[in-house]
Parts: sequence; C-alpha cells; structure tokens
Amino acid sequence: MIHAARDEGKGQAPYLSLQARTGEGQHPQKNRCARSSAADAQHGGTLRVAADRGLLKSADGGYGIVLRNAPPGTDGHVPHLIAIVTGESEDIKAVASRFRSILASNLDPLSYVTRSEFIIDHCTKVLEWEPHKKERRMLAIEKFDPTQPPMPELTEPLVKSAAQIFAQMGSQRILVRPLQCFRYGLVAQQPEEQFQYFWQAFETLADATREAKKIPISCQKCGKDLICRECGEAHERRPMAADQMRALLVELKANGSEVYKTLSKVRNHLTHGGAPDEVLEASGITLAQATDEMGAAAWFAIYKYLPKIENGHFAVVESVVSNSMLFTAEIQFAVKGDQEQPGEDQIPLPQLSLITSFGSAPVTQPSH
Repeated sequence: MIHAARDEGKGQAPYLSLQARTGEGQHPQKNRCARSSAADAQHGGTLRVAADRGLLKSADGGYGIVLRNAPPGTDGHVPHLIAIVTGESEDIKAVASRFRSILASNLDPLSYVTRSEFIIDHCTKVLEWEPHKKERRMLAIEKFDPTQPPMPELTEPLVKSAAQIFAQMGSQRILVRPLQCFRYGLVAQQPEEQFQYFWQAFETLADATREAKKIPISCQKCGKDLICRECGEAHERRPMAADQMRALLVELKANGSEVYKTLSKVRNHLTHGGAPDEVLEASGITLAQATDEMGAAAWFAIYKYLPKIENGHFAVVESVVSNSMLFTAEIQFAVKGDQEQPGEDQIPLPQLSLITSFGSAPVTQPSH
C-alpha cells in the first residue's frame, strides 16, 4: 500500500515519465521490461511517496510498478514522481506505448483513492532487462513540445478579430459556453479529451439554436415520415440537440449526415467506456481524424453564429490534434561485472536537443 502525504501548497499534478527495459533470448524472464523516469523538474506535484517506494503489481505477476520520489529540487521539495514499470514485451519498440497504458490503468484507481491528479509525461528510456545480460539494447527518448517556443504569429489582425467578438458577446450569449469548450478542446493533451470538448461545444450550440417546432418522426429503416394508418396524420416529436447537430452538419458539409453518424459512433464509443485505440474499429475512422473532424465542425458552427466582424481574420492550421515530438536514439551498451542488472551509473544518459526555426502560418478569411 502507498502511504502518501498531500501537499496542499502545490497546485500542479505529479508527472510521471515512462522509461522501459526489454530483454531478448531464451531466458525464462525474456523481455522483462520497463522503467519510468522523472518528468521535467518544472512540474510540481500534489502527492509524494511517504516511504522509500510504493509498489503496484498485477494479480498474475505479469508486471510490476514502482513509484519513487524524484530527487528534491533546490527548494528541498520533491518536484515529481518516478514510475518504474516491469513486464514482458516481444518488441522493444512497442514497449513505450504498451507500458504507458499499463501505467495509466493503475493510475485510475490511484487517483480515486487519493482524490489527486496523476499525469504521465512520456517514456524516456526502454532497456532490455533480462538478468545477467552483458550486451543490452536501449532506447533513449526525448519529448519536445511543438508549440514551444511559441510561434510569433499573434498578429494585430487576429487580435482585432478576437476583440470584436468579445465586444459583442453580450448580444450572443449562446456563444459563451461553445467558445469556452472549443478552447478547452485545444488545451486538452489527449485526443479523446479533445474530441469530447469539441463535441460539447457543437452540442451546446446546437441545443441553444434548435427550434421548438415539432418535427416528423422518421422511419429508422427508410427515413420517410411515419403516418398514422387511422387518421393519416404524421407522427411528430420535439426536436432534440442531435437533430440540430445533424442539420448543422448537413448545412456545413455536403455529406454532413454521414459525418454525423460517424462522429456519433466515436462519441458513443468514448462516452460509454470504449478504449481510444479502438475508435477505428468502432467508427471506421481514426481518433485523430475524428478529433480534427469534430474540431472543424465546432469551429464552423460557432462561426455561423458569430456577430458581424469587420475585416475578420482567422488562422488556418493543418490539425488541432495535440501532439508531441518524440526523438528516439537506439543504443547498445555493455554491462560490466556479475550483477544481475546494471546500476544507474552503467546506463548511458544521452542528451537530445532540438533547434527550432519558425515558418509562417497562413492567416485568411474562413470558408466552408
């Protein structure tokens, strides 16, 4: 059991990077993998491990997770946690993704019992972890944020356009929540979260703009209106937000009805507990595609109800999906001595860096 002391003075969550180790050969503990490393020191934490370490293990012994405190910062406080995941994998290059999922699944109940946030940063190392192996492979991984440093593209026309929208928000209160949800969608780090925020922006706007007039009930098979056999009157009902969402998409896109069906499958899959990596199987499109499609739908729906803007300018981006750039160096190193596993001083620590140059993002009038 992990006994943790909450630090009420910290407002940020513990960040856990993921390192990993793998093994090859015929050893019975083949491919025992994984080690997780500390995240960037600038990230604070709300919890630290009170003892030297905390252990989480699967019931079948297939993997183990160790949580450790990172070395104290210059202020004497533990800035973040270190997670060490050990398990089996046939492919060293698949470890980072697979072990991240294992770690995340264990953090869900840990967040519940502690009522605290835990955020995985990235996998930083993958090592072969077969006992007594002399020659080992290692993947050193460094994460870079493509949005840092910020691009110098916050131009005056864009700022003026935003200022005009804000100045007229009093007469367009229906846009307040959709605009907020759209911003949350851009801020979210996981595509499944982004999709849900964009969906909420679109749904909220659709619900606020739907008419109270009754509409015919359609046959689910052929799509024609249902007619009463006795009186000949059409069956009617009050329109729902889904009807307005479909209508808006039909107005925005030629194939809007089909797009709505596909995005609804994605939304239902994620909302009812479906795994993000199973979105393609559930809907026919990838999660990244769905997130971009939903983001575009929300953006143009908001634009439809924007107040009049003089000489409005809007930035154009290729994708709204949150991504990080991961650079991987594949290394082989020798382990000296007869110890079962290498010590920290025997594991290479390569330094990867990124040099940034800025291009120019187009700024243009929006079009459908």
